[in-house]
Amino acid sequence: MIGNWFKYFFKNSGDIGSIFANRVSVYADLPTPAINFQTKLYWVNSGSGGFMSWAGRYKYPAGPYNVNTDTGEWEQAPFSVKVSEDTQTVLNIPDDAAWLIYISVAKDINYFDRIIFKGVDYRNKTGSQTTTTPDIDTTNWSLLTPKVYSIKIVGTTLLETPEAGMIEYYGNRFYLSESNVSRRVISIASDVKISDTTVVNTITKTAVFTATAQAETANGKYYRIPLFGYFSCASASHTVTISWEVNGSTLTRTITPGVRANKPWHSNLTFIIRTTGASGTFVAMADLDFDDVSYDADPVSGSIDTTIPHNIVVSVQWSSALAGNSITCMGGILEDMN
Repeated sequence: MIGNWFKYFFKNSGDIGSIFANRVSVYADLPTPAINFQTKLYWVNSGSGGFMSWAGRYKYPAGPYNVNTDTGEWEQAPFSVKVSEDTQTVLNIPDDAAWLIYISVAKDINYFDRIIFKGVDYRNKTGSQTTTTPDIDTTNWSLLTPKVYSIKIVGTTLLETPEAGMIEYYGNRFYLSESNVSRRVISIASDVKISDTTVVNTITKTAVFTATAQAETANGKYYRIPLFGYFSCASASHTVTISWEVNGSTLTRTITPGVRANKPWHSNLTFIIRTTGASGTFVAMADLDFDDVSYDADPVSGSIDTTIPHNIVVSVQWSSALAGNSITCMGGILEDMN
């Protein structure tokens, strides 16, 4: 019926009908706008619901049009969009002014739709809303708590060549590569000693702490091993020797503590990887304290294959086997310092 009316009007309207130019099948078929604005209307058969469109200097967007009762001109009509019930929508509404604009046109909302209001994420829990903002309208909106996910890194071996920004897990440690040439350990402690080791009434060299430093690719790697415990000595002439072995190179210090009973002691080993590779190098130094008397071991340097894990062993040995000659290591740890 509308189409017949259009044909009749177009044919019989005379000068008034000159405002109508033609009909087209779809909106895309409208002609290119003229250089000079023309007050002509085109009827679109499909694609925009059969509504008319201007073909003047600019093509109007496809869609419904109404006549503005104040100006008598055609203008695009307001429209609304409704999504299906299983579609979730996320809107960013930065402030109260934007909320007022939103609520003036938003008539429908779905359960679980989300609004980021003033930077805070809210989720609709009723399928309804009011003019009240989500931060106040707790009946219809709830604060969205992000779901927490866990990430597991499974390590086999470290990359042969570090990659900047890479996080790796190997040998009970996390590694972070800050460049394409070096990586650093994230967890800085390992090989924590959780039981006592006592060496008593023997002259046999006995290990009281062992640790393993993983293969390294970074020059300047710095390790530290603190140990502590208590000791007794039965004779003023008896000695005890502390040994720190790093990949076969040994630092030693022999002391004569004097007659003591259950006195504290502690030691600290520091070693640094200077160069890496199968023929890498390191330097190390140790110091200790027996009942408030300080000692140190002469620094050493040596070779080390940093492409494989390297072992650190701390041992003690008495000069005489007596029940009164006793030393106990209560605690120790390998610290990766960088």
